[in-house]
Amino acid sequence: MNGVTLEMTLRRALAHHQAGELQQAESCYREALSLNPRHPQVLHLLGFLAFQVGQHNAAIELIERSLSVHPQNLIALRDLGNARQATGELDGAAAAYRRALDIQPDFVDALNNLGNVLLEKGDLAGAETLYRRVLEIDHGHFRAHNNLGNIHFANGRDREAEACFRASLAINPDYADAHNNLGNLYLGRKQPAEAETFFLAALRCDPDHLRAMNNLGLLRMGVGDLAGAIERFQQALQHQPENPETWNNLGLALADQGSDDKAIQCFQHALDLNSSLIEAGGNLCSALLRQARLDDAEALLGELLARAPEVAGLHVCRGYLETARGRQGTAIDCYRRALALEPDDAGVHSSLLATLQLSTSLTAEESYREHVAFAGRFETPLISSRRPHPRGRPDKGRLNIGWVSGDLHSHPVGHFLENVLTHLDRRRIAMTFYPTSPYADGLTQRLRAHGDRWVSLCGMSDDRAAEQIRSDGIDILIDLSGHTARNRLLVFARKPAPIQATWLGYFDTTGLRAMDYILCDRHVIPQAERDYYTERPWLLPDSYLCFTPPDEDIAVGDLPLLTTKTPTFGCFNRLTKVGERVVEVWSHILKAVPGACLRLLAVELNDSGERERLMERFGRYGVPADRLLLHGSAPRRDLLAAYREVDIALDPFPYPGGTTTVEALWMGVPVLTLKGDRFLSHVGESILNTVGLPDWVATSADDYVEKAVAMAAHPDELQLLRGALRPRLLASPLCDAPRFARHLEAAFDAMWNTYCKQQ
Repeated sequence: MNGVTLEMTLRRALAHHQAGELQQAESCYREALSLNPRHPQVLHLLGFLAFQVGQHNAAIELIERSLSVHPQNLIALRDLGNARQATGELDGAAAAYRRALDIQPDFVDALNNLGNVLLEKGDLAGAETLYRRVLEIDHGHFRAHNNLGNIHFANGRDREAEACFRASLAINPDYADAHNNLGNLYLGRKQPAEAETFFLAALRCDPDHLRAMNNLGLLRMGVGDLAGAIERFQQALQHQPENPETWNNLGLALADQGSDDKAIQCFQHALDLNSSLIEAGGNLCSALLRQARLDDAEALLGELLARAPEVAGLHVCRGYLETARGRQGTAIDCYRRALALEPDDAGVHSSLLATLQLSTSLTAEESYREHVAFAGRFETPLISSRRPHPRGRPDKGRLNIGWVSGDLHSHPVGHFLENVLTHLDRRRIAMTFYPTSPYADGLTQRLRAHGDRWVSLCGMSDDRAAEQIRSDGIDILIDLSGHTARNRLLVFARKPAPIQATWLGYFDTTGLRAMDYILCDRHVIPQAERDYYTERPWLLPDSYLCFTPPDEDIAVGDLPLLTTKTPTFGCFNRLTKVGERVVEVWSHILKAVPGACLRLLAVELNDSGERERLMERFGRYGVPADRLLLHGSAPRRDLLAAYREVDIALDPFPYPGGTTTVEALWMGVPVLTLKGDRFLSHVGESILNTVGLPDWVATSADDYVEKAVAMAAHPDELQLLRGALRPRLLASPLCDAPRFARHLEAAFDAMWNTYCKQQ
């Protein structure tokens, strides 16, 4: 009688299980198990159900109990392998599949799944052998076709991979994994529209397909739709809240949105779920560095590099950290290490070039050679594929100008660009913006309003972006990034426009022969230095900069020295610019002026540890901590108001201020700068000469100290200058946007006419 009851209970359990009524099925299985605790089928099926609901450890325990009674059960061995693989027990999973194959060598499920284990362990050749064996036995095994496609994809054989994925779908059109893999393939080809079609197809076949949800989020993020990406990742987390990869992806989208606090929480949660997820650790480091939480980033980096010293991105993070601490030489070593690990990564090479600019020992000739080496690796292979452009006046007589930048928001590039765009003659110029970053703010919207078109390059391959620009009929394409973050120099290397120029975002040659011009002035590229540019320097008449004055209504105020009786020097630049030589020279000034203080405001100084380190750096040159007034980051209005507590601003070197210099002048604070020997270190000279302050340009480090000491000794003259600086700045060419716009239009016309006369 007990056997009849057990059989009936098992039938009910199977009926519920097949109907997807898992709770009822589990209840019946447990009832059957109470009647026979060693029933192998019940133990196996209850374990399989546990696997279905994600209780993998429980599944392993139940299936192993089943196999202890019936060790020859092939299906139970397969399911045991699957459960072990799901927990990351790859060796245990392989052992289960091999036990099944010892019993039945042509058991295709075990062969296929053992191939999956080998693939996960990195044994692509072994996995491929097994998948091909499966297809010899059963050519209609759609999973093996799909898995063989994964092998091809991993080996860079896209065409073969696509053929396998499509063969899988020809056998089973509802196989979600194959749809998802085709989506990944097209996403890798930078064809987001096609990829999205396949990801959506995967979700139609399996609405709970986590990888497809994640991939749709990555796709939306890649094309700049951050809200859509976040929605997809959150949807995926509703289905599987403990998936570390999804938390990492959500953190990336939030970081791109500018929500670093939330992003940090996501990256940390991903690491809590899987401490070996190096990618999440690297992303967390980057977010901590953006917030200038340098001690936290350093501690985490130490752990990550100990585990994964071969990951180039971690050395890039280390380089950024060392730069933020003023150790430029060490930072450069970090970037060179990253480049040695990833020699074909143009982004890493650009990061190295940008950091080399901070070196006090780098000469213009050395910088030129470094940039030309970049072009040799990344531009030269593309030269043969370039296509000619038509010559002749554009339609309707308007030049079509394209602007490529990742900084079309509240950033120095955006602030210097805004006023110019407002005054360009739209009867003469059409404008297309090509943002390379999804981040947007109020300034983004104002810039966008000036354009005829706004075409995001986010998610586009370099080839596709070049074709987009070519098809848009751009006459002059302007790079606003150089080798800074989110640059698309490899698009320019493909020569998608007949005339290409770089301006505003970088302070050196790009190294590209495809870049025809660099917009500059006589101060930043003097005659003696023009051989160190692959581009032709195009000198604008006054300055290569045009500043957009702040909207804030903040009075200049009186000279603080009149009240304090001791001068306050100041610098509100990032500490990345404050290298050891700068600290040494500034220390000489403070020691030469009794009672003088130095007020520094920088995001890095939010970190108490960094404040201590900076005081130690000055202390080594005999400057006590009470002479340093250290402040962390502040909103722009508060930053501007803080200049009311500064008598004289000190420009760092070799990387002087740009926006900060003009903001200081706008607040009535004169800036002392040091004459340089290349574009970057000439920027302060350009600004001060344009405003009519040539006496504030020092010719050497000794002259810099002497001028600072002498200027601080004349408070009456400083007070007169303080009251006159803002009107002088606003009346100068530096803030005369209509004048600058006419010069820029004339430059564009001359470039075009020169081009048309060639050949």
